[in-house]
Amino acid sequence: MNLFGVIAMTRAVLPPMRQQKSGLIINLSSSAGRLSIPYFGLYCASKWALETWVETLNYELQPHGVESILLEPSGHGTDRRPPRHRRGIPEWFRRRPSSLVSQRRGRSKTSALAS
Repeated sequence: MNLFGVIAMTRAVLPPMRQQKSGLIINLSSSAGRLSIPYFGLYCASKWALETWVETLNYELQPHGVESILLEPSGHGTDRRPPRHRRGIPEWFRRRPSSLVSQRRGRSKTSALAS
């Protein structure tokens, strides 16, 4: 669903947007698309694929007046996951500043949100 569900939905809404020569497609991802998290490889890979696809789609749709953007909220702690899921994640990773996510690909936090 992280990738193929978004592609299916986008394909469904694109024809009317192209016809009216305007539209905005907003996709929601996560900062996991910018880094590798132990034991979350498939999740991170699907988010990376989504990020790349949305960026490419934006270039392809510009001549049609349609824009495609991606929102990436940062992670946050919850009490919904038992502590045993965190055993394999290094302590340095759990304490990382959120700016590391943006620095990983050489972008500042502001430019990552603006692009």
